[in-house]
Amino acid sequence: MRLVARAAARERIRERGGALYVWPRAIRCCSGTVWSLEASTERPDRELALLHAEDGIAIYAPPGLLRPRALHVELERRERLAAYWDDQALIG
Repeated sequence: MRLVARAAARERIRERGGALYVWPRAIRCCSGTVWSLEASTERPDRELALLHAEDGIAIYAPPGLLRPRALHVELERRERLAAYWDDQALIG
């Protein structure tokens, strides 16, 4: 796995301790349930395991979640981190 993130996103993660937590979130829509990826520098109340570490950043995800080829991370306009599995908004 590789981490694809611009300098601003990497810096935000490092400023907040160097850990990025990602987990799937179900979204119900007209065709059923789809899954997006949530991301935060604050640990959520769920079981997580180290998925990948590089360049001073440790990425944690739920155990058993398939490892992507690349995790894309962006810092959005409101200073919120967004993560994308293999550059896709939806996972699964």
